[in-house]
Amino acid sequence: MDEFIKSVKLFATYSELFQRKHDRDVLKEALSTLPLGGLLYILSQITYLEVDNDKIKDLFKNYFSALEKELFGTEETLKHKFKKIDNYLLYSPQGLLSLWKWLLAYGDKNKLPEYINIDKGIFEVIYLCLIVSDYLYEKDPENIKYEMVRNKAFNKEEDILASIARSKHIYIDLARNKDLYIPEEYVDFNLKFKDTYGYSLEEHFSIIVGIMASFHKKEDFIEGNWTSNCECQIIFYTFRSLRFYT
Repeated sequence: MDEFIKSVKLFATYSELFQRKHDRDVLKEALSTLPLGGLLYILSQITYLEVDNDKIKDLFKNYFSALEKELFGTEETLKHKFKKIDNYLLYSPQGLLSLWKWLLAYGDKNKLPEYINIDKGIFEVIYLCLIVSDYLYEKDPENIKYEMVRNKAFNKEEDILASIARSKHIYIDLARNKDLYIPEEYVDFNLKFKDTYGYSLEEHFSIIVGIMASFHKKEDFIEGNWTSNCECQIIFYTFRSLRFYT
């Protein structure tokens, strides 16, 4: 149990800083006014890259403090509040996933082309993540076992490339081998996929790997030209030309 406790990390929430949850309806309305494309652009980098949580925390604190000083002429209030979360993770994989859902559900699609300054965007993404993290769990003792399992599943760090390779092996290599299945139970996923979407599973995985290769970089921190390389534009153009059904 002691080893388990040592491995547990707490993530910060809006209520930890301000002693209250942010109102849901106010949040929904605010999300519809924000530059959706710019925020998703930054959120995707924080989600995908192995960004240093402490580095993000320093940027968040500095931006928040500068904002408070500009508005109220003091930084003392926030300095006191920040002490509460010094030993916390500023965000979690589960919190980021939840923020994706909130932005996609309540963001304005007409604001997808809108850009946002990188530092301001990082601040807003983390600020929103703090808010939605308050709504990840309901305080119900009966659900504690379920919540622990869900927390472990959503917050584990998984090698996404290994996941893609595993999926390719299952849905292409193994799924095509009819000898592994009872003839009456065999389903040709590959044929059904192509009939439905107009392209093969191999092409599907190739596009995913190609997009990931275009986004991959050595420096794991948020930047403004993450999607500016020509290879990425070619892949997006190819992806857009494929046939999709909803």
